[in-house]
Amino acid sequence: MLRAVELWEAARARVCEELDLDLKPDKILAEWTGRLDKAHREFADGLAANPNVRIEQQGGRDRIILTGLDRLDEPESLIELNKEIEARMPAVDLPEIVLEVDSWVPYLSDFTHVSEANSRMDNLELSVAAVLTSEATNVGIEPIVHDGVDALNRDRLFWVEQNYIRASTLSAANARLVDYHMRLPLVQAWGGGELASADGLRFVTPIRTLNSGPNPKYFGTRRRGVTFYNFLSDQFSGLHGILIPGTQRDSFFILDGLLEQETALRPVEITSDTHGASEIVFGLFRLMGYQFSPRLADVGSATLYRVDPDADYGPLNPVTRDKIKLKQITAHWDEMLRLAGSLHSGTIKASEALRVLAPGGKPTPTGKAVMELGRLDRSAYLSSYFTDELLRRRVNTQLNRQESRHELARKIFHGQKGELRQSYRDGMEDLLTELPRGEVERPRSSTHGDEIGRSAQRTPREAFPYDRPHVLSSRVVGDHSGSWRIRCRNVRSYGMSQHLRCRGSAGSRRPATRPYRSGCWMGTASRCRRSASSCSTCSLTTTVQLRFVRTCTNCWPGSGSCGPSTCRGTGQVVRMPGTSRCG
Repeated sequence: MLRAVELWEAARARVCEELDLDLKPDKILAEWTGRLDKAHREFADGLAANPNVRIEQQGGRDRIILTGLDRLDEPESLIELNKEIEARMPAVDLPEIVLEVDSWVPYLSDFTHVSEANSRMDNLELSVAAVLTSEATNVGIEPIVHDGVDALNRDRLFWVEQNYIRASTLSAANARLVDYHMRLPLVQAWGGGELASADGLRFVTPIRTLNSGPNPKYFGTRRRGVTFYNFLSDQFSGLHGILIPGTQRDSFFILDGLLEQETALRPVEITSDTHGASEIVFGLFRLMGYQFSPRLADVGSATLYRVDPDADYGPLNPVTRDKIKLKQITAHWDEMLRLAGSLHSGTIKASEALRVLAPGGKPTPTGKAVMELGRLDRSAYLSSYFTDELLRRRVNTQLNRQESRHELARKIFHGQKGELRQSYRDGMEDLLTELPRGEVERPRSSTHGDEIGRSAQRTPREAFPYDRPHVLSSRVVGDHSGSWRIRCRNVRSYGMSQHLRCRGSAGSRRPATRPYRSGCWMGTASRCRRSASSCSTCSLTTTVQLRFVRTCTNCWPGSGSCGPSTCRGTGQVVRMPGTSRCG
């Protein structure tokens, strides 16, 4: 609910000062309407010389037609830089990233016991790292159990999962990682953290739960799922994540991410796709002092509003006929301030406020006032969006960054077919919070920015001529989806069993769950016993799954009754040197 009236009377002046608003709306409305008028005039004056925008008659009405952005050609020097950086990026194992980043910044120490006790058991960080990795990959605890290591004992791992992994500790660790990440020199060159994007990642939930919802487009006709609505800064670091049942309107939750995130970054502008771009959301953003910059799909159908009915905008006059009702804003200004104060203090969440302002899709008087403010701000943004190609590219680039991060999340979250099998909301949200966010993921953004910076320092300037714009536009820089490679080898990293099998260059009938160097794939099988062998195709030591293990305890592939094991790529027998018998 909103702040109580008596509390609001005492807090009104302070809220206006903190949000840079006025007690009376006249001055600030004049500023906002002046911005709208300026944007319309710049759009009208530059329309004739703008090759990407034109006005056409369609269906008896004038429509603004915006052509898509042309792809920018990469110069040869940038192509060479991409190759140079890619060649220097290391092939790493997922558990190695978790533990190595903790050696740079001790984020694992932020996972404290639910009782808030200060005492910590030996090698607790190892147990926490194992649980984080198991949940981020969605494989569960069993594959990482190692009875020979106390920190990886089954009972201990389950105990750590129940007592240390929760929303508050994940947020604290994430804030520490983002703070470290934002101080890296190369990361600061990517962006200042003022811009962020919001987008949803869909997950099927095969288990019955009240927190899921149907959507045939994303989940199929008979399945249900959830949306993980997450936020990414222009520094490639994750800020926040919200679990949304089904596919409810993203616009209800977009402001929540900015107001609730606990990192040191303070973005002032956020972009999203069309589904988050409603007029009432624009109004709330402007009221809270943020700039909403969505990428609109059918931007030509959007309505441009004006304040002055007598203003002459030349060629824009046919498409700017609707007038903003400033009297609605003025009449409900104090209620709008009270709403802003409630959001600012956390008394009410933005998603809840949107439902209060427009219950059942019918706006209240205050909701109509916020909507009129949103029409003003949205019209000013659209005119700037049509005029400024750099703005359109900046918005598009940021959303593409988030899409590449989602590709990485899909690859890492490969276990159980990439489906969520928790039946309760907190479990779902905690699990998805551990996805790659540049934070308490296998902190990929942190390692990514740091490693690229180190690679650049190891490259002699005279040996490879490149300039700063090339470094910032390189597709490898900040690319989550392809520039980190997971090493295909037998490594019992902190006891975590990795069941690997080579398929060589000829492929495999079983689809890969992750991309691996030399065409290897990873899978897990609790029924298959593990044994080490050397693959003749990959020239790497791998762990081969034996499908028909009977009573043998130390069988190597190709020995005794266990039968031979062959490389799926070449058909060659894979044997462990010096092994000739079972047991």
